[in-house]
Amino acid sequence: MVNLKDNQGQDIKSGPDNWYKLALADGKDLFFIHRTEGGRATKCFISAIDAGQGMVLRYQRYNGDDRPNQGWPIGDKGDLRCLQYGSAARIGVLFYTHDHTNLVTSEDAYIHGLRGEQLADNRVSLYAYDRDGKLRGLRVGGPSTLSLGSGDFPVGLDCEFVKVSNGISKGNF
Repeated sequence: MVNLKDNQGQDIKSGPDNWYKLALADGKDLFFIHRTEGGRATKCFISAIDAGQGMVLRYQRYNGDDRPNQGWPIGDKGDLRCLQYGSAARIGVLFYTHDHTNLVTSEDAYIHGLRGEQLADNRVSLYAYDRDGKLRGLRVGGPSTLSLGSGDFPVGLDCEFVKVSNGISKGNF
């Protein structure tokens, strides 16, 4: 099995020593905006923001799988954990209204996973699975929120995984 590669050509791996930033093709990072219900944040919409201000994330084969150094095989479903300013969650899909879906962070059980395909120059095309198990494209829309593309031809989110953990951080995010 061939694994997805980060921007340095190294395998994207799981575990607390393998944290990444997701850099979009235009250089922006991803971050999450809290959405509150009843005074507490329940879900967070994922948006694009200027470089250097985004969240960090790490790959897991599936939710709760903390085995270290598991590669992300190209074309396999995976799970992403994210961390931003002390808030941690999983990344997945939320059907916000009948015809509009957003990529969000949450700990809810409806998170269905993501899929990555390798592009040239160590870039990755990222897709999301919807609640019916259908593979959907991702796009930056509206006020810079990430949402699922519609139609029969899914277009992935062009991005690169930039490893940010090192000997100093050693997973202490």
